[in-house]
Parts: sequence; structure tokens; C-alpha cells
Amino acid sequence: MEYRAVHKYAKTSVRKARQVVDLVRGRNVGEALSILQFTQRRAADMLRKLIESAVANATYEAQRRRDDIDPDTLVIRKVYADDGPVLKRWRARARGRAAPIIKRTSHLTVVIGPPEDEEEAAEVREEPEEKAQEPQKKEEKHQKEEKKEQEPQKEEEKQQEEEEKVREPQKEEEKQREQ
Repeated sequence: MEYRAVHKYAKTSVRKARQVVDLVRGRNVGEALSILQFTQRRAADMLRKLIESAVANATYEAQRRRDDIDPDTLVIRKVYADDGPVLKRWRARARGRAAPIIKRTSHLTVVIGPPEDEEEAAEVREEPEEKAQEPQKKEEKHQKEEKKEQEPQKEEEKQQEEEEKVREPQKEEEKQREQ
């Protein structure tokens, strides 16, 4: 079952709204809300409220049908921003001219639902465990990167030592010639 929420005539351009929409497409609802909470865009707040409305719609419909639905397992199936009407205004310019001001609007749509297949449902359930393991994985990656960075430095040091060994006899020969 899919649940929808639509925000029509949102006062933001479609181009700006689509940047935010792309952040949450395909994610589970909880993760999407946390991403939007820390996204500093005007459309992020609009989209966050819209997702919360879609979750409310889902719980209401589930209660009405006497069905159990867990809001934590819902996934954003579709989310898109379409063009809305354009408000045309005019601004006075020099020498009696006028310049157009175009105030764009958009229609935001969110479609949420339970995961479609078992693999997607497993991903939604596994996320808290993965998040707990993320710092460990990051630390391991950081250590590997440090080792990789140190290896070329060691090789460079070895090459410099070899060059110095070759230069030392040449320097001694030059000193003997000067004397």
C-alpha cells in the first residue's frame, strides 16, 4: 500500500527543491527526516513536513483499515518536485523601463510505503546496527590510509639514502682534486 502527501504551490523554485529531493529518494523515513533536519535549505523544511504528513496519512489509513503499520519501516518510494505556476511581477528600471521578476513555485509530492521486497526490509532493519559499526569501519579505513601514505614516504627515504651513498664518494673525489 502506498501513501501520498502533496504540497502544492510551495514558494521555492523547482531547481532548488530537486536538490533537496535527491537527498532523500529511496531512503527509509527516519533516515530521511534526520538528513532533512540538518540540511540548510528552505525546501528541506518543506519536504520534512511533507514526509511527516505522509507518515501521518499512513498511520491514519492503517488504523482505519484495522491494520498494523510501523512508521519506522516505511520507505520513501517516490519523491519529486514539479513546476507550479509562475508569478510575474515588474520592477521599475532606469529611463522609464520595466524589468520582469519571475517568482517560481513548485508542487512537491512524496509517496511512502512499506519495503517492496525482503531485501529492502532487511536493509531497513539492519541500519541501526550498521550505524553502530560505522565509527569502527571509519577508523579502520583511516589506519589503512595512513599506512598507504607512510609506504611511499619510506620508499622516498630509501631512494634518498641510496643517492647520498652514491654522492659521498663523488664528494670525496672532488675534495681530493681540490687539494
